[in-house]
Amino acid sequence: MALIGEIRERSWLLILLIGLAMAGFIFMDMFSGKQSILAGRQLTIGEVAGQDITQPQFERAYSAVYTNSTGDVNQQRAQMWNFLVEDELVRKEAREVGLTVPTEELEDLQWGTSLSPIIESRFRDQQTGQVNRENLNSFRDAERDGRLNDRTQVDPSRRAFWLFQKREINKQRLQDKLASLVTKSMY
Repeated sequence: MALIGEIRERSWLLILLIGLAMAGFIFMDMFSGKQSILAGRQLTIGEVAGQDITQPQFERAYSAVYTNSTGDVNQQRAQMWNFLVEDELVRKEAREVGLTVPTEELEDLQWGTSLSPIIESRFRDQQTGQVNRENLNSFRDAERDGRLNDRTQVDPSRRAFWLFQKREINKQRLQDKLASLVTKSMY
């Protein structure tokens, strides 16, 4: 009987505890699961030059390059992170000075007579030391067919690899242009 009397005297404390428990359940539901208010946000793993790098963006880039590769995963992830950081910095600087890589130039760097060093290293024939044009042309045909026709016909991992490689070539060319601009301006 004394316990019931104590509860009656301190009923405000009981109501406060029940209210806090209900608020805790409501907040827990708001911030967890697929229906949470944070579900639309993606986990930002870094910020470079004011641009967020999200985990899904990093994972897409990583899987495009390192899907079937073996080796040290930590080293591969570090290389991918360094590329993404450099890419954002180069793009920012190139935007500020007005540098671009036109579509025609990018096409020439991928398929034309002045191939990018990235293409030359990845499509080099081990026996001859020259670029394997047959392999390169098969990539080109698959990429163009995927662009013009149904994209479901093209292997998604191959397409993701090529899109990432295109981004690498674009970054490398912008980096070369920026270096040339700085060198010529110092001259």
